[in-house]
Amino acid sequence: MIDSGLLFRRERATPYLLVLESPQTHALSAAQFLQQADYRVVVANSIREARELISDLHFIGGSADALLTDFTLPDGLSTSVIHEFRKNFPDRPIGVLAGSTDVGAYIWSSLPHVAVLSRARLADELHHWLAGWRATA
Repeated sequence: MIDSGLLFRRERATPYLLVLESPQTHALSAAQFLQQADYRVVVANSIREARELISDLHFIGGSADALLTDFTLPDGLSTSVIHEFRKNFPDRPIGVLAGSTDVGAYIWSSLPHVAVLSRARLADELHHWLAGWRATA
């Protein structure tokens, strides 16, 4: 679900996040949480779709204020998306949603502007992450 108005608008009062989330149903979807908190969200359900969105945003001179991605997705790990987002938007924050078995995700937390968020405590983790990067924006 892409709102083209979000992609082409360069100045936004409400932060705009690209969310790469597994289409599997979670107890609380990160995208739903963000939308309820009045964030503008574009959701990608696959690595391919997320990379295309990032490429399109970069091509038109647009940007996303942040990336929030599941670490493990049905079509692979989100590492290529993290690299692509970082290459095109180097100073934008990235949140990586990880489960208790996603040990590889925690390596990313050593990079600047990257936070690993526990899916088990999703609401609290998202609230803390959003407050942190909004305060520095």
